[in-house]
Amino acid sequence: SNAVSLALQTVLTFIAKLPSVLLYYLTHPTSLRLKLIELKALAVKEAQHFWMGCKLLAADVRTARHILGRTLRGSTLSRRERKQLLRTATD
Repeated sequence: SNAVSLALQTVLTFIAKLPSVLLYYLTHPTSLRLKLIELKALAVKEAQHFWMGCKLLAADVRTARHILGRTLRGSTLSRRERKQLLRTATD
């Protein structure tokens, strides 16, 4: 409930400040351009981070699939393989 009230307070503060922020950027086009460049750089950075995470997860799933296949054929798991399988299953 504390987290919900904090989130609500943050959203209401954002909504309250929105008109003045919009007015500022509408009257200062240079600042708007700089802010858009900054936001674009942040978005690109986040997209690259997300893409790398997806590739790593896909590699982990591929490895876990092979480990699971060997296990189903009767092979025993090493400590490292068991850890890998558990980590991938929780992701």
